[in-house]
Amino acid sequence: MTLFRYSLWLCIAFSLSVSQLQGLADEPVTDESPGSAGVAFFEAKVRPILVERCYDCHSAESGSAEGELLVDSRMAIRQGGERGPAVVPHHPEASLLLSAVMHSHDDLKMPPKEAPLSAEVIADLRKWIEMGAPDPRVSDAPPSGDVWPGGDVAREHWAYQPPQTATPPDVGQSDWGRDELDRFILAKLEDSGLKPSPDAAPNVLLRRVTFAIVGLPPSPEELSEF
Repeated sequence: MTLFRYSLWLCIAFSLSVSQLQGLADEPVTDESPGSAGVAFFEAKVRPILVERCYDCHSAESGSAEGELLVDSRMAIRQGGERGPAVVPHHPEASLLLSAVMHSHDDLKMPPKEAPLSAEVIADLRKWIEMGAPDPRVSDAPPSGDVWPGGDVAREHWAYQPPQTATPPDVGQSDWGRDELDRFILAKLEDSGLKPSPDAAPNVLLRRVTFAIVGLPPSPEELSEF
């Protein structure tokens, strides 16, 4: 296998990767990324009802969250309150919002002190949930409660912390590494009483690359040329 064939394999692998990404881009939009039709239905049929009949008791702007339920953002309405999620996308029968406005729940009757919603409005809510509850609303408030699997422990995981500027630590083997990022790695190694492995020889690097790209070892000709 010559370097030309090796380069050809690289080009083929890159082309396949690009085509797969394009295929993903062409996939239909789901409720996790609401499409224009779903958003239009929400804005025309659902948001006005939530604002008019629900926000007084269940929105951050009103300062009220009865039953610890907010319905003024996508995350909040799906997270729900004391009784669980208010909306379960694609599952109207499991959505407390729908059973509450239909007065089919034993305890929840919404709105509590006003005339019940019309059959047409309830049908719109059901259709919206069946569509996957497309909802473009976002909230500036940080997530809270069980929306984080694992609760507070998960919320404080490093992956969910905002990026901060860090000063590279001092290390004993200051001549090791190519940039400041390597100093963080070396500091962890030294804290554990370990030493970094020596740099791989060129033939080892080439072997790793060819196995990763084409699944085959390099030929003797490629090793000598590399």
